[in-house]
Amino acid sequence: MTPLQSRDELVAWIEAGVKPESEFRIGTEHEKTPFTLEGHQPVPYEGVKGIGALLEGMKLLLGWE
Repeated sequence: MTPLQSRDELVAWIEAGVKPESEFRIGTEHEKTPFTLEGHQPVPYEGVKGIGALLEGMKLLLGWE
């Protein structure tokens, strides 16, 4: 995948994924914020127990690029 070079490229990429209004459906979306069991603190991105490590592990296990 080639990195985006401009804001216009980002906008075009997002626009390419827009569904026509005839395909709109009712649904919900929500975020899940991970937190530690010890202390209920937000999980950091960095570190061996961070989100970055989780994503790298999933990349290896699932063959993501």
